[in-house]
Amino acid sequence: MKVAIDLYPMMSRPTGIGQYTAQLVAGLADQPEIDILGGYAVAWNLPPTSPALPDRVELHKISLPGRLVWNRAISGALSLASAGWDIAHLTNYRPLPAKARAVVVTVYDLIFDFLPDTFPAEAVSRYRGDLRRCLRLADRVVAISK
Repeated sequence: MKVAIDLYPMMSRPTGIGQYTAQLVAGLADQPEIDILGGYAVAWNLPPTSPALPDRVELHKISLPGRLVWNRAISGALSLASAGWDIAHLTNYRPLPAKARAVVVTVYDLIFDFLPDTFPAEAVSRYRGDLRRCLRLADRVVAISK
């Protein structure tokens, strides 16, 4: 089985989402039925260093402004590049649109929805739109909080 996973949450200072993603990657890397575990990170300013990853994980960095990921022409090209995956696990609300037999999305919390005044208005609008797009792609949703 070929699994692609969004490693963007692991690319900077560890946060709760980054730690969750690191543990998920470690657990998946231990599964013998997973032949290839491909990790990807999409952002304009990715750090030059990479997070510590299990030997079985191949990291692909894509330098691209996040808002362009959903551009129809760009997302089509990126999807073709990721074709052939059995599962794509989206760990970030701005993931690479992946062509896979099944798409899993992890939803952490909706703090931007419950406390929108604590975020810039543009960010709340963007997070809501990105989450809607992710959920439309999803065959399965993992919710790790109430």
